[in-house]
Parts: sequence; structure tokens; C-alpha cells
Amino acid sequence: MLTLSRKKKITIIVMVDVVSIILTHIGAYLFMAPYLSISLSFIAWLTFLSIVYYLLFGYVFNIFTRINRYTNLREIKAIFLTATCVALVNFGFLMIFFNQFSERFVLLTYVLTTFLIVMNRLTWRYYVEKKDSLRQYGKKVRNEQFLLALEAEERFYITLYSVQRLPVTLRS
Repeated sequence: MLTLSRKKKITIIVMVDVVSIILTHIGAYLFMAPYLSISLSFIAWLTFLSIVYYLLFGYVFNIFTRINRYTNLREIKAIFLTATCVALVNFGFLMIFFNQFSERFVLLTYVLTTFLIVMNRLTWRYYVEKKDSLRQYGKKVRNEQFLLALEAEERFYITLYSVQRLPVTLRS
């Protein structure tokens, strides 16, 4: 089975988040292009700034250093704060250095980025939980097969042991 070191896990998380940011900017551009005139240089700058600010705020809010297999509400809040700070800093930067830009585009990229990154983490959590449950189910099946093999030799003892392990439900 493949085992990853802590640095490799952090690298994978960072790369998935960066790819998510790039995809959200491309998706927002494709969605908004029929309605607004958006230059590709603007998209390139905004994507680059979003990645740089996301990495910066990601380390400030520790969304890359908490490597665990469960995404909890605290991590989702940290991702939300990171994406919010990125959007606000991008908005401020664009107000200062660009004469015309689309606030709708910035808002759309913010919403899509937040949604996609949170969904990536929740998908990972679901995958790990599903893998663990399948692994535990596999152990349970193997144990039951072992007990059935022993039952042929010691039928009474195994049957009695299995009956004692059954959960008891009380009905009123």
C-alpha cells in the first residue's frame, strides 16, 4: 500500500488547491465571457494573485499544516476565511491598479473557489471513511469465514459463542 510522508501530503493538498483555483478562474471566465468583456491578461493576473494570496493566507490560517483524514467545521471555516481574505485582497488590488474590472467576476471566482476547495476536502473525507469502513468490513467477513470453518469441528461451542455476541434490542 502506498504510504505518503507529511511533506508529500502537504504538497498534494497545495497542488489540488492550486489546480482548483486555476479551474475556477477558467470556469468563471467561460461563464462570464458571453456577458462581459474580460481580457485574458486580467484573468492571468487575477489567477496568479489568487494563487499567491491563497498560499500566503493558507499558511496563516493553517489549512495546509492540519493533515488529518477528517475535514471538520474548523477546517472549513479556515478555508472560508482564507478564500475570503484572498477575494478581499484581490478586490483591493484590482481597485488600486486596474481601472476597470468586473466585481461579478471576482465574486464568482470567490464563490467557486470556496465551494470547490471545500468539496475537495469533503470528498477526501468521504473516501477515507469509505475505505476504512470497507477495510473493517473485510476483516469482519474474514473473521466470520474463519468462525464458519471452525464450526464444522466444534459446532456447539462456536454457535454458542456467536449467539452471545448478537446485539440485544429491547422493544416496549
